Amino acid sequence: MAKALWQKKQLAWPELSLGDIQGLCLRRWTGARGQRRRHAERFWKILISESAFLIWKLRCERVIGHADEDDWEHTGQAIRARWTRAMNERLHLDMVQTHRRFGRSAVKKDKVLGTWNGTLFDELALPEDWTTYNRVLVGIDATRLDIRDDG
Repeated sequence: MAKALWQKKQLAWPELSLGDIQGLCLRRWTGARGQRRRHAERFWKILISESAFLIWKLRCERVIGHADEDDWEHTGQAIRARWTRAMNERLHLDMVQTHRRFGRSAVKKDKVLGTWNGTLFDELALPEDWTTYNRVLVGIDATRLDIRDDG
């Protein structure tokens, strides 16, 4: 799911290792002319950290919460729903952090718009500044991602 969402930003998906996840903030994404793509870097950090954290939580639930049940697993549908929820919660956190009540600490709207550009459900129907929209109207729909089970 993370790969499918990443590819919606028109960027190549790299092979990942544990070291890539541990060194998440060190990854640099550049454009055709070598310029840094800061919004892509920010999205990469969000996408991979949220996905890795969910994997860890799911593993803990399986190993600790269902230790006495042999061969117990989360369903694919449950995993997709939880991943979608985690990404949408992160998106909405970004939206809330742009509010002027945070003053100078507020996240700039351009940063949030650039980070999530290309990843939202029905994005073309949204206004230019969707950061003030109600949480029902903006989000990521995992059912619409082109997901292939690569094993």
